[in-house]
Amino acid sequence: VLPDLLPMAGVKVDRVDVPETVAAGWRSHHRADAAFHAHPVFIDGVNALRTDLRRTALGTGPRRAAAHVGWELLLDDALVEDEATVDAFRAALRHGGGVSQARGWTILLDRLGAIRPGPPADVSVIAQRVQRAVGRRPRLAFGDEHVEDVAAVLAGHRPRILAAAPALLAELAR
Repeated sequence: VLPDLLPMAGVKVDRVDVPETVAAGWRSHHRADAAFHAHPVFIDGVNALRTDLRRTALGTGPRRAAAHVGWELLLDDALVEDEATVDAFRAALRHGGGVSQARGWTILLDRLGAIRPGPPADVSVIAQRVQRAVGRRPRLAFGDEHVEDVAAVLAGHRPRILAAAPALLAELAR
């Protein structure tokens, strides 16, 4: 998950500077992302979210980004319910300490290392995460006035994503 976490911490590292085990995980993440982003369940889900987001005041770029990131974050939220997955995630984080000494990275690792299995997050929290994630790119950013609309659309799609998660993840793991 390193490629997804580094931007969250505002940290850039060169792949050649990380330990080989971390670099191998980085490569594995990119292979998994490629398979995931090409999967019909993801493509159809993102398209459905984007269609529903057209009913909001979001522009085209922010709408596309919010649909993509929102779908992924709702899927991530499904994973937090599974104790084995959370344990594996925390174990992977322990390998990340040597990646960077940047304060933001250390804070993020500590925060994520405290994650425990539990129920899905409130969709308003997920919508705020979407806003932060897409806000790193000015053309895709959207203001606070849109977060409630994004949350409402995500709430409508959450049941389908949670229901699709087990089969999708099992298929991608093969």
